Amino acid sequence: MILLPLFFRTYDIVNRFEFAHDGDLYSWIIKDIVVDKHLRLIGQLTTAPGIFIGPAFYYMLIPFFLLTKMDPLGAVDHSSLIGYNLKH
Repeated sequence: MILLPLFFRTYDIVNRFEFAHDGDLYSWIIKDIVVDKHLRLIGQLTTAPGIFIGPAFYYMLIPFFLLTKMDPLGAVDHSSLIGYNLKH
């Protein structure tokens, strides 16, 4: 039963992936943590007013970025895994 939702979530993701300011921001922060060894103890504000993402979000993304060789599409794997876990 996991295959159908996973298929619809990731179908043609390379062409449908929207890389906006927030994607650029988390990619830059993860590169800063992994490559430059600049650990983060606080998070960032997002483009949505009043929404703050703490550092745990960025640290959870690191394994997915490493698996995809620092490709921002690794964030899709992260959100797919969280989406599946929240459903079950």
